[in-house]
Amino acid sequence: LYLDGVSSKLVLRNNTSYFFTVRLLGRASDGNTVAMTVDGAAKRGSNASSVRLIGKPHNRIIYDEIGVGDMQFDVSITNGALRFYAVGKTGINIRWLGRVELSELSF
Repeated sequence: LYLDGVSSKLVLRNNTSYFFTVRLLGRASDGNTVAMTVDGAAKRGSNASSVRLIGKPHNRIIYDEIGVGDMQFDVSITNGALRFYAVGKTGINIRWLGRVELSELSF
């Protein structure tokens, strides 16, 4: 997911902890739909190479008639960004939409 739908990344600030909730909706060209919610946490120390997920994100699949099954997460130690991505299915065109709610705390 990109903030602008194209290339703007969700870069975390230095010395900050985060809690995120992601709502993800996918619709295939044949009308089949997938909906899921994910909760997780991350933190970043004094630079991008210190960013990491805290624990394991919790996925809740609301409905998945496409058969996608899961959403993936990681962080980029290159730019300190959170990365959310869904893996589709071979031969099926899926359009995705995501909403990220983010709480952040610096100290």
